[in-house]
Amino acid sequence: MRTKLLLSSLTLMLGIGIGTAFAEEAYTDEEQEACQADAMRLCSDAVPDVDRVTACMKQHISSLSPPCAKMFDSERPRPHRHK
Repeated sequence: MRTKLLLSSLTLMLGIGIGTAFAEEAYTDEEQEACQADAMRLCSDAVPDVDRVTACMKQHISSLSPPCAKMFDSERPRPHRHK
């Protein structure tokens, strides 16, 4: 669920070209920036389909930057930023 929310945010950012995205949860700038380059480099053809981007990123997990790969660790606690 957290991964889909993150990728929803990334898809929104990439799809309309803004630096800040809004989803059910607010993400830190670091979290948003962690995967943006990887998503564009590896999965740009899947944007804006969140399910396809998610599948693509998981398929390329070994090619993700370390900060982005951490976003896919479901056991990692997330810091929350207030809206």
